[in-house]
Amino acid sequence: MVVLKIVLTGVAIVALMLIAQDQRWPQRVGFVGVCTPTPAARSAPSGYWYACKEGIINGYPNLEADRCVNKGVTRKREIWQCDVALDSLPGT
Repeated sequence: MVVLKIVLTGVAIVALMLIAQDQRWPQRVGFVGVCTPTPAARSAPSGYWYACKEGIINGYPNLEADRCVNKGVTRKREIWQCDVALDSLPGT
């Protein structure tokens, strides 16, 4: 019985190491919010548009510092319109 516990603990440690090896696992699991490019709205086709998914830990990412305007939440995604394309998106 003790050997089985040791083997199961070892398997659990190896599994956690494999999961932690991928640096984006918090985004995929939903712990941290993530933004992705999205098509422009028909009513305002100019600029660059991003849809942000809410994370459990930090909520929706805030793109105001990148000169973006919050256009609201739809389908559990917060929509942002930006004047310029963002080089780095939260969660990517």
